[in-house]
Amino acid sequence: MERARPAIGLAAHQEERASAEALAWARLVGARDAAERSAGWLAVLCSQLPRVQGALLLLGPDAEGAFAPAATWPNATRDLRHLGPAAERALQERRGIVLPAPATPDALAYVACPVEVAGTLHGVVALALPPAPDAELQRALRQTHWATAWLADGFRQRALGEGEARLARMGLLLQLMATVMQEPRPARAALALANELAARLGCERVAIGFEEQGRIRVCTISNTATFDQRMALVRLLAAAMDEVLDFDTALSHPPADAAPSGGVAHAELARAHGDAAVLSVPLQDGERVIGVLTLERSANAPDIRPFDSG
Repeated sequence: MERARPAIGLAAHQEERASAEALAWARLVGARDAAERSAGWLAVLCSQLPRVQGALLLLGPDAEGAFAPAATWPNATRDLRHLGPAAERALQERRGIVLPAPATPDALAYVACPVEVAGTLHGVVALALPPAPDAELQRALRQTHWATAWLADGFRQRALGEGEARLARMGLLLQLMATVMQEPRPARAALALANELAARLGCERVAIGFEEQGRIRVCTISNTATFDQRMALVRLLAAAMDEVLDFDTALSHPPADAAPSGGVAHAELARAHGDAAVLSVPLQDGERVIGVLTLERSANAPDIRPFDSG
């Protein structure tokens, strides 16, 4: 039978637990990014399960279908590879599992619970605990399962936001198609498209260029009926569009997400015209790039936003 803690020792232990839990909650509430939120969440869970020896949160899957460590507890330097089999089994079986400790010295028990939303696996949390009765391990599993509801809600909200963003993009596409189809002449249709994009996306300028013998010729500039190809602005736009042909991908300044390095002409266009952001995307016919669309947002606009992948 475990000996009762002295009153003073018990009070100190409870105070230590309360302090650890408060620190964990502060870490979660004050998280600035996904990595800090994951670490804060795992710390909160472990603060409520005081016998936990180590914990691992895996999230994914990535493009190859793998789940990667998103957070560890108590610290990132702890070797938690022994939690791998329990985490893998929970993912494979898509259910919470309990692995009691074998009757060997320094053995540990394991609890693992998948994070699943609408039939899609998003991750798994695995815990290592000292040997304990099955009832105590089951309680740890239930508490872990309840805690994963917070993670699941986050993934559900993200999926909802992505769905709304897709609908918004589709709505914009339909509106643009309607605008273009109202103009029978290609030049007027391109100008109408540029004007509509500039208005709807809060751009100072939208330009469209088409490929001619390996170079881009600027054909349309929003809210501009005519222009000379020798104008400084047109030359800068053409150089930025040529970069898209060279890199064979969308380019932005400042770089958005994991954009490739380069974009010297985009930076020069931004400097020359006081742009807060410039984005150029290729216009394709199948596999072939036939033109480039360039969007500029002014630094003087009331709502300055960089371009992103959304």
